[in-house]
Amino acid sequence: MSGNRFTKALSRCGHTFRSSAPPVVLGLTLGAPVVAASAELATPSWSRARFEAAIAVAKGSVEVDVKPAPRPRLMDGAKGQPIPATGKSVMLATVEIQARMPFKSKQWIGNVWFDQASGSALQRVRLKVGKDGNRKTYRFGQNGVDRVVARPRNSSEKKLKADKWTDIRHRYLPHPASRSGCAVVSDPLMLIFSVAHVSGGGNETKRLCAFNKKTLYHVTLTSEGTEELDANHLLKTDTGTVKVNRPLSASKVLLSATPVDPAAPEQDPFEFLGLEGEVRVWVDAAAGLPLAVEGKLPDVGPARFVLTEASRP
Repeated sequence: MSGNRFTKALSRCGHTFRSSAPPVVLGLTLGAPVVAASAELATPSWSRARFEAAIAVAKGSVEVDVKPAPRPRLMDGAKGQPIPATGKSVMLATVEIQARMPFKSKQWIGNVWFDQASGSALQRVRLKVGKDGNRKTYRFGQNGVDRVVARPRNSSEKKLKADKWTDIRHRYLPHPASRSGCAVVSDPLMLIFSVAHVSGGGNETKRLCAFNKKTLYHVTLTSEGTEELDANHLLKTDTGTVKVNRPLSASKVLLSATPVDPAAPEQDPFEFLGLEGEVRVWVDAAAGLPLAVEGKLPDVGPARFVLTEASRP
């Protein structure tokens, strides 16, 4: 989403900012062969991407925006020690996911702020829109994550913005005591940037850590070679808009996740852009632009989202 839609998404999440502050780096765990972390690892070559899918009885869309933004106002009352922001700026990624099915629709809006220098996620706000809507705020700490769930207490509050809901539940979710290689913890939304840095030409693997819902995960990005993909999208740049409608060489990347603690009592399915289980992403090998994402869409089944629009600086 862009322009006013981007601003409205933040407003609907009930989020406010404080002091000015600030591309994104992911921390990698040990493993072989693994490429070392670098400042470019999760810095996208694009600023907006929209994907769409039509699956039998359902339609869906995923829209991602990324841009510099003020440092967020961190939640009050957090129990964990906050992640220090060592950089001079923060990057904000906003993701809107919609799924429309017979007699049912879903919509989520997620905002994630990242520290530039360390690659750590700072805070995430996830708004679920609809009859059973809620807002979940995750404040990332050095040894765990504070999670606050807000819901409307009654029918009157359902008409209000999320920051006015008063049914509030706060929970601290500590990371496992043994979490080798997870000095830096990211968020699943960041993975859309890192897949572009897995080469399709070799047997390359990247490993990192990401917190999903209630659990810390080891995430593995594995190159599965290259494929020719029929692209059909609009590409907007500073000089105008062009129609890309031709076969492109695409790096195919498998994304898989396992809990850092296999015995963790609460293990929700790992989720990436609304998809669960193993997910595959095809990335334009030349431009670093994701062309398609494939996985399991809850309540629907296998789904492939293809790029329809993108913006580059």
